[in-house]
Amino acid sequence: MVSRVWLISDTHFGHPAPYDKFVDPATGVVGRSWASNVKEGDEFIRDMWAETIRPQDIVYHLGDAVVAGRRDALEHLAAMSSLPGRKRLLIGNHDPSPIKHRAAYEEVFEDVMSVKRLKAGAYLSHYPIHESSLMMRVKGGATIHARNIHGHTHHEVVRMENGEPNPHYLNVCVEKTGGLPILLEAALGRGASGRPDGIRTSVGGSPGAGSPERGEFSSGTSEGGGEAARRGMATVA
Repeated sequence: MVSRVWLISDTHFGHPAPYDKFVDPATGVVGRSWASNVKEGDEFIRDMWAETIRPQDIVYHLGDAVVAGRRDALEHLAAMSSLPGRKRLLIGNHDPSPIKHRAAYEEVFEDVMSVKRLKAGAYLSHYPIHESSLMMRVKGGATIHARNIHGHTHHEVVRMENGEPNPHYLNVCVEKTGGLPILLEAALGRGASGRPDGIRTSVGGSPGAGSPERGEFSSGTSEGGGEAARRGMATVA
């Protein structure tokens, strides 16, 4: 059976702040729309992951899977081993040190990295990569302006100087995907607006009011990369 490639970011398993402190600047609403607290939110993300992803699928988690410094951080990290899929982590600023906790990561992830370059003309990263680092040489010698699929910014988006969302960035934090993993092919299929083509958004019920159908983005998904990457972060607003 052919494996699919999925993306998810900033799950913050076990961390209450995304539910009672983080504010969506577009709406002024605090928290994540699909849950009122961290227990409900973690359960929702885990349930949607388990229902969507098959054991042979590849999952790129774009960082901040858990939050270092919390007493239960490694416990929540270990619990991810029960989630289906071949998991790979783009390390985030809140993740525990992969050097200090190498054995814990090896139980969960096939690989831990800072930046992943895709042949499809995109970079995966936790931080938004500075735009000056998004020029990519491809087969045949041509240079293209690559896309950056990233996490880190939660509700926020990367914008151009004129204030419009920058179409070269796509934020796949769970705040932008309704708590769901999304298909890489959907992320790469976005239009000039920076959002994926063929967006459909559920209006209530499963998987959650206002959240996108599995493998797609909500119409609120916006653009928002890293180490190769980190010649400075992109401007987020």
